[in-house]
Amino acid sequence: MHESSIITTSDHDQLAARRELFELMDSYPASDEEKERSLGLFVRGSLLARMLGTLEVYQRIVGLPGAIVDLGTWRGQTAVLCENFRAIYEPLNFQRRIHAFDTFTGYAGFGDGDPRDRGLFSDGTYSLPGDYAKLLAGLLELHERNNAMGHVHGKHRVWEGDVRETLREFAAEHPGESVALAWFDLNAMAPTRESFEFVLDRLVPGGVVAFWQLGRGGQLPTEGMFYVDEVVREYPHTAHITGAYPSLSYLVFPQGARR
Repeated sequence: MHESSIITTSDHDQLAARRELFELMDSYPASDEEKERSLGLFVRGSLLARMLGTLEVYQRIVGLPGAIVDLGTWRGQTAVLCENFRAIYEPLNFQRRIHAFDTFTGYAGFGDGDPRDRGLFSDGTYSLPGDYAKLLAGLLELHERNNAMGHVHGKHRVWEGDVRETLREFAAEHPGESVALAWFDLNAMAPTRESFEFVLDRLVPGGVVAFWQLGRGGQLPTEGMFYVDEVVREYPHTAHITGAYPSLSYLVFPQGARR
């Protein structure tokens, strides 16, 4: 189940138009090559806005060293977009690694203080079928091979499991890797807190931490609760929303890690 089926501002007619668009996308009379060149026919404005917001955040780290970590990657669209943005905006920076983290078995790690209403907040929500981690790793490599410096591929990594454990594995295997950008979409307080502490310890000066749900406190409050209670007064930063997609918020830490 995806949140767009439960939390939406669309009226009945808009939802019907969305279903018609999906049906037309499935039946569109074109070759694979023509469909790929014509994806803009089917990208709704809200999804395009999300992509443009993702681009705005990525542009803040062009010229900074460090990896990208995508915490709660789900199907991995943000990770794939970041690889493609790398190829467009810094094509010679094949050192830019992307690390995508998820259980792929759905939400886990809820505590007493976490919201669990609207049918979204329960263990197993957002689970994916089969060996999705392997599928996503293959997708990331396919995009690398298609992009600039495509002969240098296989540098990204998909980490499967509880992020509190896989981040420790990441630290052990990459002891000198700094972080330029971290995406957060965990929606459980304990994993968010521990992951944030980990990221700040590796964040470069000028690094960015982006939250998908920070501004949606009335619907998806965990990130907002964490920010207000534990971040806003404790760590020097500036806060922003993206111009195209106001639901996406990001924090810039001019001094990098807090210590």
